[in-house]
Amino acid sequence: MIDPDAEGARIDRRVLAGIVFLTLAASGALFGLPALRAAGLSFDQAFWMIAAVELFAAFGIAVLIYFLTGD
Repeated sequence: MIDPDAEGARIDRRVLAGIVFLTLAASGALFGLPALRAAGLSFDQAFWMIAAVELFAAFGIAVLIYFLTGD
């Protein structure tokens, strides 16, 4: 059993909240293509907008995991 008071056992809740938020944003962006297409964007424009959101979310999650592990 892990001792919750042990050094390093604490999880930074802000980092965890950021990971959850970026995961939800990336998941939600996957469903944005039809909405962007309905708004009048071409497939290429909508695709690259969603790709940018996905890339930002992936980079953000990687950085937050780095901070979560402490090193």
